[in-house]
Amino acid sequence: MCGLVGVFGDISYRMEHLFEDLLYLDVIRGPHSTGVAILKDEDKSPKVIKEVGMPWKVLTHKDYKKATDGKANLLMMGHNRYATKGKINKKNAHPFKKGNITLCHNGTLWSVYYLGIKEKFDTDSETVTESISKHGAEETWKNVDGAAVLVWWDRKDKSLNIITNGKRPFHFARSKDKKTLI
Repeated sequence: MCGLVGVFGDISYRMEHLFEDLLYLDVIRGPHSTGVAILKDEDKSPKVIKEVGMPWKVLTHKDYKKATDGKANLLMMGHNRYATKGKINKKNAHPFKKGNITLCHNGTLWSVYYLGIKEKFDTDSETVTESISKHGAEETWKNVDGAAVLVWWDRKDKSLNIITNGKRPFHFARSKDKKTLI
C-alpha cells in the first residue's frame, strides 16, 4: 500500500499548495518515505527529492524550496511509501529515475522475473522503472504480475502516463477550468 498524488498542467500557486496538502494527507497510505518529482520545463528531467519518513521532510527541504521557487511548474508528482519490498531508506523511496522515465508505483508485484531485467533492485518499483526505460511501457505492462498503478513522466515523449490494472485504488479529477489534472 502506497499513495500517489500529483498535479499536472497549469499549476497555479493554489494548485501547488493543494499538492502539498494532498501529500500530507496521503501519508495514511505510507509513512515510511516520501518523494516528489517536480518538472518546470518539459525538455528537462524532473527534479526528484526523496526522504525517509513524513512529507514535511521533503516539503521543507532546501531542494524542494529551490524547485518551487515561484516559477510555474508543469508537473508535481508525489509518493508516500509503505514498504512492502526493500528496506526503508532514501534509495528505495519513489519516484525512481531510469533513462527518460521518472516513475511512482502503488502496488506490489508478485514477481519481476518476466520484466526481463537482469540487474537486481531492492524494490519491484525500481525494476518496473528500469523495464519501461529499456523495453517500453507496452512490453513492460504485458509482463506486470501483481497489483499496479503506475504514473510516470517520459522525458523523451514529453508525456505524463498513467496506467492501472484495477488492483489498487486510483482517482483523478480536473480543475474547473480543465487546465490541470489532479
